[in-house]
Amino acid sequence: MLFNSAQYGIFFVIVFTLHWLLPKPIRRTFLLVASFYFYASAIPQYLLLILGLTVFNYAMGLLIDRARGRMRKAALVAAIAGNLASLSYFKYSELIVSSIQPLLRALPLLGPLFHDPLILNILLPLGISFFTFEFSHYSAEVYKGLRPMRNPVDFALFAAFFPTQIAGPIKRFPDFMKQLQHPRTLREVDVDGAVGLILRGLVKKVLVADTLAPVVAAAFAKPEAQGWATAWFAVFAFATQIYCDFSGYTDIGRGCAELLGYVVPENFNRPYQAANPAEFWHRWHMSLSTWLRDYLFIPLGGSRVARPRIYLNLMITMALGGLWHGASWHFMVWGIFQGALLCGHRLWSATAANVQPYQRGHVAAGLRRLGVLPRRLDGWRACHVARDGRVLGARAGGVAPGATGDPRAAGGGRRAGGGRRLVLGSLQGADRAPDGSAGGVAVGWTPGLGKDRAGTAGALLGGDPAAGHLAAARSAALHLLSILAPAARGT
Repeated sequence: MLFNSAQYGIFFVIVFTLHWLLPKPIRRTFLLVASFYFYASAIPQYLLLILGLTVFNYAMGLLIDRARGRMRKAALVAAIAGNLASLSYFKYSELIVSSIQPLLRALPLLGPLFHDPLILNILLPLGISFFTFEFSHYSAEVYKGLRPMRNPVDFALFAAFFPTQIAGPIKRFPDFMKQLQHPRTLREVDVDGAVGLILRGLVKKVLVADTLAPVVAAAFAKPEAQGWATAWFAVFAFATQIYCDFSGYTDIGRGCAELLGYVVPENFNRPYQAANPAEFWHRWHMSLSTWLRDYLFIPLGGSRVARPRIYLNLMITMALGGLWHGASWHFMVWGIFQGALLCGHRLWSATAANVQPYQRGHVAAGLRRLGVLPRRLDGWRACHVARDGRVLGARAGGVAPGATGDPRAAGGGRRAGGGRRLVLGSLQGADRAPDGSAGGVAVGWTPGLGKDRAGTAGALLGGDPAAGHLAAARSAALHLLSILAPAARGT
C-alpha cells in the first residue's frame, strides 16, 4: 500500500475519521490494529515477523532494566544481536551467499554441489531496516538508564506506527513515549501544516520523481549512447529523482502522523544546499545520520581518540551506513566514498584552523586542486583528453608518449604561475574523437582547471576550441553516469 496510491488515501481517511471519533483510551489500540493491517497489506506472513520482534524486544527491555552487572550488558548484546540477525537474514542473505559461492565452488569435494547459483528468494519485509534500528536504539537507551515501556500496546505502536513504516524517519522512543503519555486533541493538531506537508510530498513523489524515473532509467541503461547535454541532464535528474522520491514519502508520512496527533522528526532539510560533506549529512536522512552517530560512531570512540582513529571510525560508520541503504557491495563502496569525503573535510577543517588567516585561501586552493574537497559542481573541470589511446594531457612535467604539441598547452609542464601540476584521469574508451575515429576521450576531474585548457585540447583534436569543451563535458557526464548507474539500479 503505497502512500501515493488511491488505496492508501481511502485507508487513511477511514483511519483518521475513526481515530478522532473513538474514545481517547482506545485510540492507541485502534492505531496499532490499523498499523498491523497496513503492514500485512504488503506481505501478510511477515506480520508474524514484526509481532515476534516486538515481543522479543519488549521482553529484553524489561530484562535489561532489571539485570545488574555483567548480566545487564549481556542482555543488551543479546537484544541488539537478535535485531541485527533478523535484519541480516532477510536483507543480506542473498548478498552473503552470492559472495561466498565462488569460494565454495573451489572446494575439492563439495565444489560441484555449488556449481549452480544459489537463489534463496527471500522477500524483504517492509520497513525492516527502520524498525530493527528503532528496537536496537530502545535497548541501548534502556541500558543507559531510561525507564522501559511497560504498556505493551504503546511499545508495539512505537515500532509499527504506519506513517513511518515505508520511508522512516527513524523514531526515538523517549520522544514518542512522551506523546503517547500526553496525547493531543484534534484542536491542537496543525491541520493546515499537515495537509501542506502531504501535498508537498505528493508533488515531489508523483509530479517530479515518478516523471523523471523513466528518463533516468533510459539514460542509465545506455550511458554510452547519450550526448553531453543529455548525459548531464540524466546526472542532475537522478539526483533530483532520488531526493524527491525519498523526501516526498517522508513528507507524506510526517503529514499523516501530524493529522493523527503525533510529531515525527524531520528527515531532510534542503541537503543540496549544504556547503560541505559534513553539513550534507546534517541535512540528508537526518534521523539515520544521528542514529549512526549515537550508536555506532560514538561507541567506536567518536572524536575522543587520536586523529587516525577518528578517520577510521568515520570510514567504518559510513561504510556500514552505505550497506544499510541496500544489500549490494556498491552501496558499501558508496558509503566508503562518503566516509572519504567526511575525512577530507575534517582534515581540511583541522588544517585551516592551524594556519594564519592570510594563508587559508592558499590552503583551500591547494586542497581543491587535489580534489580533496570539491565544494561546487561548477568548480570541476575536465583536465585531459586522450585520442587513439594517447594522452594529450600532462604527466608531471612532461607529455604523454606519442602526444604532439606544446606540453604546457596540453596541460603539462609548467604553468604560467610556475610550478608543476600532476593531472589524474581515466580512459573512457566508449567515446570518439571529434573526427569520428574510434579511440577514447579520457576524462579526469580536477578543480580549478581553467577553460583555456579544455579549449586547447579541443584545438589539438580538431582545430575547434569548443570541441574540447563539449567532449570534456560529455565525457565527464558519462563518467558520473558510470559511477551512479549501479546505485540507480539498486534503488
